[in-house]
Amino acid sequence: MRTAGDVVKRVLWDEKIPQECIIVGYLDRFKGILEKPFVDFSWEPFDSLDYFTFGVPEHRIQYFKYKDIIVWDKRFRLDRVFGSSRSTKTIRDVIEKYEKYCITSQDIPDIHFGKMNGNVTFQWDTKTTEDSYSSESQTEGSIIEEIHQEIKRKPNFFICQRIESHVFIEKALRVQSNICETQPYYKDCCIDPKLFHLTLSTVRLEDSSQVSECMQALRQAETILRSFLPTDQLLIKGVSDFHGRVLYAAVEPSKNLNLFVDHLNQILHAAGFCTDSQKKFKPHISLIKITRSVTKQAGTKKINPDLYNEFLNMEFGKFIIDSIHVCAIGKPHDDSGFYRTIGSLCLVNPNAK
Repeated sequence: MRTAGDVVKRVLWDEKIPQECIIVGYLDRFKGILEKPFVDFSWEPFDSLDYFTFGVPEHRIQYFKYKDIIVWDKRFRLDRVFGSSRSTKTIRDVIEKYEKYCITSQDIPDIHFGKMNGNVTFQWDTKTTEDSYSSESQTEGSIIEEIHQEIKRKPNFFICQRIESHVFIEKALRVQSNICETQPYYKDCCIDPKLFHLTLSTVRLEDSSQVSECMQALRQAETILRSFLPTDQLLIKGVSDFHGRVLYAAVEPSKNLNLFVDHLNQILHAAGFCTDSQKKFKPHISLIKITRSVTKQAGTKKINPDLYNEFLNMEFGKFIIDSIHVCAIGKPHDDSGFYRTIGSLCLVNPNAK
C-alpha cells in the first residue's frame, strides 16, 4: 500500500486533482481524529517547520477524502488514490464517478462515522465485490497510547539568550515600523522589544520536580557549557521569514554556535529530557508573527516580501552568548515584560572579542 507521503506528493503535482477538495484526517494530540482541508497544511519537511506553521508528521495522517468520500485510509489499508492494496480504483475514477453521480457516489464504498458508548467508531460500508471485506470498526481507545506519546514529546519550555542590544532594538523597531506603515493591521503582530531572544533549544518538562532537575543538570554542566561558548561575536544580518508567517532577523551561521547548541542538547538528553534537537537549528530573532485573525483582515496568510525587501541585507549588530534562560512556552510574562523564566545561568565569556 502506498504511503501518506506518496498521496501528498500526488495531490501536489497532479493538476487534475483539485487540492481544495481534498480533506485530511489526522490525529490531534488532545482531541483524537480531526479533519482539515489539504490546503491548510504546510507540506514541507516536518522537521523544518516552526511553531507557527501548521503541519503534522506523516504517521499521524489517518485518511484522505475527496469531498466526502474517503480515498485513502491506512487503518483499513484502503487506497483509491493509486489503486494499490485491495482496490483497483484510482483518485481519478473517484472524481469522475463523484461528479457523475452528483455527490451520491452510489457505487463507491465509504467509511461511515458514528458514536457508541461515547466513543467515535468507524464502519466500512462495502457495496462492490472488488472491495468486499467484512465491516470493521475502531474506537479512539486504540490510539490513546500514540496520542500520549505525542504529548510527552511536545516541548513546553525553551532555552534562550536574551537580545537587549540598543543597536539591535533600534533597527528592529525600524523594520516593524516601516512594515506597519504600509500594512497597519500587522501592528498587533509585532514582537515587543522586551521579548527579543535567540532560541537555543526547546525541552519537555512534565512537572515542578523535572523543572528543578533540568536546572540542576544545567548548573552542574556550567563548566562544560562555558568551554563551548562561541568566542567570536555573532552577527545579526538580514531579514527573512518562515513560510510567510514569521518575519525574523537572521543570525549568521556559526559552527561554534552550532557546537554549543549540540552540547546543550546532549546535556539535556543525558539528564533524561526530550528536546526538539531533530529540527534543524536555524538561529533567528523573531520580529513579527502573523496571527490567524490578522490573516483574515489582510486577505492572505503570508507577509508580502515586498514589505521587507529593503532590509534584506541590513546589519542589526553583534552579540555574544553570555547567559541562558529557561522560559515557559505560552505562559504569562513576568514583571520585567519577558517570558516567564524558571531559571537562568550566567555564562560570561571573558574571551569574547
